Amino acid sequence: MMPRMPHRPRGFTLMELMVVVSILAAMTALVLVSVDSMNTASMHALDMSNQRSIARANIQHAEEHQGLLLHPRTDRLSLGELNQFANDSSYDLQLEEIPALVERGDRRLWVRAYDDALATRLITVDPGQPASMKIEKVEALVDGEAWQYMDGNPANYKSPLDTTNRLRSYSLNAYIGCEISADDIYARGSWTDPFYGQFVKYSVPCPTLSYIKQPANTICSITEDDPGHSGGNPPGHNLLGFMLHPNQMAGYSNYQIWHDLPGLWDPARMNLSYMDGSTRQFLFSEPELASSLDTNGDGIPNHRATFDGPDIRRLQKQLLPGVLEYRTDSDVGTD
Repeated sequence: MMPRMPHRPRGFTLMELMVVVSILAAMTALVLVSVDSMNTASMHALDMSNQRSIARANIQHAEEHQGLLLHPRTDRLSLGELNQFANDSSYDLQLEEIPALVERGDRRLWVRAYDDALATRLITVDPGQPASMKIEKVEALVDGEAWQYMDGNPANYKSPLDTTNRLRSYSLNAYIGCEISADDIYARGSWTDPFYGQFVKYSVPCPTLSYIKQPANTICSITEDDPGHSGGNPPGHNLLGFMLHPNQMAGYSNYQIWHDLPGLWDPARMNLSYMDGSTRQFLFSEPELASSLDTNGDGIPNHRATFDGPDIRRLQKQLLPGVLEYRTDSDVGTD
């Protein structure tokens, strides 16, 4: 009998190695996708937690101040602009009443980015930039009326989805907390202005919780990506509240529909808080929304854009439902 040759282990063939490498690559890709998905979900959860805190702060302030809501502005009210209401026969407002109205509004500013020296609570990121292009200091948050209800934590004002270096990502609904109209500014404006002139039809007061007819469907806070009034970088600091034209219709492109831009850092969804203290995700139906709002082709959504579509229509209906009327030809007009 011939002696048995010793067994020599067979190595992998090139084809087998390629299969193994392919499997490992696929598994790595799946793990990375899973980790990325988990990170995104975690950021959305924190974003919703922040906005829930903002909504509850607004409600708690109202409970402790005879129903008065936080004011959505970050700048003081303007005597000059409010004087226009007293000169309009449509409003039961006297000139002598306006100083008290301004004082009441100033006491409720949720964030105070400005004071008598105008911009001492703003930091100049790029010398020469206008105030709208500066970024808030933490003092702007601390001095605001929401701070006492926000656990004294500036991180609650910044969305983890926000890719900019601003301190605050969130804005309040411009139609909530006002005494005459959205932001208590712009609603009268100029009759010839293509955007502000139309707001005269929507001068709806909403200083207290009692004015909100559908709290569960009324936006309290939203992420806002304000690139500043002139566009560009660094980003603006989300001046005033979040404002949309409440009754714009497709085809009226001579009117600016988007005055303020939502945070589009996740192209699939964003989060909102509501006046009942709840939060929900808003799923975008238009995946190209950000690029559609980039009307001048500089890679940045335009601060005032005429883009229209189903997403803005859904947002419009959550500004002040049950109070504002929506989308009728006679209301919008063609002038």
